[in-house]
Amino acid sequence: MFRPPASPNLPPESGNPWRLPSCSRAGAMDVGMTFFESMRSRYGIEAGVEHYACVVDTLGRAGMVERAYEFIKRLPFHPTVSIWVSLLGSLLRDHTLNQLLQCPRDYH
Repeated sequence: MFRPPASPNLPPESGNPWRLPSCSRAGAMDVGMTFFESMRSRYGIEAGVEHYACVVDTLGRAGMVERAYEFIKRLPFHPTVSIWVSLLGSLLRDHTLNQLLQCPRDYH
């Protein structure tokens, strides 16, 4: 599923953000996380907001809502609406409204 970029000189926006949603929808959390982690470390591609939102969605779809929230707390920027919506979707899918209500109070 994951194929490295054809050229190491590709611009940062060529991180193919469609690959992460594909992994998320397919339930391939391990493949998606491997792709995300290798973008920067192996191929020098900086992740954009859409990549981070896809990771949150991927973790949430895998039932790892707590891990998704911890991931959000460690973001290198202030979470965007798309990132919170990804987490919200996971919480609603899992019917974990208590977790949903706790998140805004915990985030600093």
